[in-house]
Amino acid sequence: MDEARFTFERFTLPLKGEIHRAARALTGNDADALDLTQEAYLRAWRAFPSYRENERFRPWFFTILRHAHVDACRRRKVRPATVDPGEMEEPAAPPSTDGLSEEMQAALERLRPAHHLLLLLRHAQG
Repeated sequence: MDEARFTFERFTLPLKGEIHRAARALTGNDADALDLTQEAYLRAWRAFPSYRENERFRPWFFTILRHAHVDACRRRKVRPATVDPGEMEEPAAPPSTDGLSEEMQAALERLRPAHHLLLLLRHAQG
């Protein structure tokens, strides 16, 4: 196995379940989620030579996933879905709000659901 492929797999394999859950949340069904996941992996592999290892891989890959979703929606002439955490599959361990002040928790509650989820995941999982 060549070094680039090994490195790509080393970065993507730990994210496999999370990528599929995000694709499922964006598309609303398993069939489209699988297509979106495959497209994101293909785009990421093609762009991997331009990836710099000092960048964080997870945000880089999820940006590719989001762009693939928007492009697929444009091709089908539908509006990209807004991720609603209520429609997402439950993660193995829900993001914790431990350590957040009441003021911060109140501010999170005022955000759109997708932004709220992103910040909680960032806080919980880095």
